[in-house]
Amino acid sequence: MFPSFFLESNSTHWADEADGYISIFDDRWRFGIPPRSNANFAWLQHILSHLQPNGRAAVLLPNGTLTTQTRKEAHIRKAIIQNKLIEAVIALPPGLFYATKVPCCVWLLANNRNKSDDILFIDATQIKSEIKKDCTSHIKLFVELINKHRQRELDTCTEWYGVAPLQQIAQNDFILSPNLYTAVLRPGKPEMQREYGRLLEIMDELSVLPIKETLLLSIASWKNAEMAKRWEKATLLELYGVYGGVNKRKDAFGKGVPVLDVKTVIHSPYLPDSLSLHVDVTADEKLKYGIEYGDIFLNRTSETIKELACCCVALENQDAVYSGYIKRLRPHDKQIINPLYAAGYFRSEVYRWEIENVSTVFTTYASIDNANQE
Repeated sequence: MFPSFFLESNSTHWADEADGYISIFDDRWRFGIPPRSNANFAWLQHILSHLQPNGRAAVLLPNGTLTTQTRKEAHIRKAIIQNKLIEAVIALPPGLFYATKVPCCVWLLANNRNKSDDILFIDATQIKSEIKKDCTSHIKLFVELINKHRQRELDTCTEWYGVAPLQQIAQNDFILSPNLYTAVLRPGKPEMQREYGRLLEIMDELSVLPIKETLLLSIASWKNAEMAKRWEKATLLELYGVYGGVNKRKDAFGKGVPVLDVKTVIHSPYLPDSLSLHVDVTADEKLKYGIEYGDIFLNRTSETIKELACCCVALENQDAVYSGYIKRLRPHDKQIINPLYAAGYFRSEVYRWEIENVSTVFTTYASIDNANQE
């Protein structure tokens, strides 16, 4: 009744085996030698090597496989795409599995696709995690979309699925994040109205602070939805120097100076007066990773886009350092943007739009890099 199939399981011993020897003559490595540190693309090629001429396979992998830019993995992904072996990519909802919080995706592989070079992308990340209670209806919907794709009946792009040709995928450096190929939803009018109201509150708070008269005049203009001609948009890199944080072994934590961690950045718009975590650092490290008034801290990775690049502002110099998963933005030439305004902007929907546009959303963790900080 059912066609024959292989049932695969991710090996937990890959690293140990690979540390011994990887044969460059292994027929499975048709698209490139996989890295020793990660089995994802070894497993993917292993499954491809077992496909019959018209065979198909659905492979569950971490989202990082869609976007990784490590040399070997990016090369293998590019080769698989160029050989037209990917029929569809499905980004699954977070929290779908009980044993792990790592977000996953499905690679739908297919041999002999009649030379079709386009790929169906389905963004199921917005489906609530309750899907694990009863996912039958969602699976039927995915199957229906895939069948329509095979019949060449999908010619529209919605907020949760889209079809992209090889040329478009190549323009995105062969990254397979569905958000690059589906329509991005924007916050509606109610959200914008709430944000405008919050902006007015921030302006009111700014107006009572002892700041320069020119800024007070600008605040008055902003309230009237006006902007002085001398005000322009600028990238963060034009305004700030961006620095990574201190990286230490586990045994260095629990003693030493206070350290700002990712959870604090996500949940606190302002740097707290005291920090509960501590790390042992040298005098040079303390100077290099120190915290000064006006510094802005953004978490550079997160399990969800909603918690990526949140803002925590230093309201005073502090005898502390910050962790390696955080980016510190320090103003050039001591031209400090008012911390209250910075905290308001970096927590606004306007800023969230920008982050969602530049983030590698569907990696194992959402992430940003210096080139995308605008």
